[in-house]
Amino acid sequence: MVRRAITLDDLGVTVRAVRGRRAVAIETRNGLLNEALTTDAERAVEALGATATPVLSYLVNAIRVGDRSIPYSFVTATNLPALQPATSNRQSTIANRPSPIDLTDPPIVLTDWAARRLGASTDDTVWLSYSIWAETGRLQNEMARFRVVSIVPLDPDTADRDLVPRYPGIFTEERMSDWAPPFPVDHAQVTAEDEQYWQQFHTTPKPSSRSMWASGCGRRHSAA
Repeated sequence: MVRRAITLDDLGVTVRAVRGRRAVAIETRNGLLNEALTTDAERAVEALGATATPVLSYLVNAIRVGDRSIPYSFVTATNLPALQPATSNRQSTIANRPSPIDLTDPPIVLTDWAARRLGASTDDTVWLSYSIWAETGRLQNEMARFRVVSIVPLDPDTADRDLVPRYPGIFTEERMSDWAPPFPVDHAQVTAEDEQYWQQFHTTPKPSSRSMWASGCGRRHSAA
């Protein structure tokens, strides 16, 4: 009887249409689909004859190349070619890129905005600095290394804000300096250029990668 009465809202699950695509996003209020919900979502999507694409988006403390960095940026890990339709009119080099690059480090794609800010080029090493909740209940700082395999154009008309869940204390704010998430943020690191990006592109990720750089960072599904 419980299974008949329970609703998605009871489970904290939301399903919403994705702008500009024939797709929906399956998310949870805490930003993370657990293993059981992930399995159920994949089965439901397959039953409809659609394709499920895992999407993991996370707010990193910094993106670094050499001595240059960008503070507080959203990064998305997913199957990059699955996002190709959204960038098809921008000469994207995400999919099927012939490259002699040594991929010992996981590949990462930067927007041209981020590449310019970082002074980055293909084959450069990128470091992501981020925090995770440790077993002690405290935030623990981590670092992950990637290699740039592509740089794609970014403009307000094609920026994809739907890759990131509605983070509390962030999503509805008009300025980065107004952010008040449930974890500490050093507003002094935010520059005028960062504020301008937020005004133009909001939660649009600056880099994307095929790799999940840490477990527990947050996951949702997109079905198309």
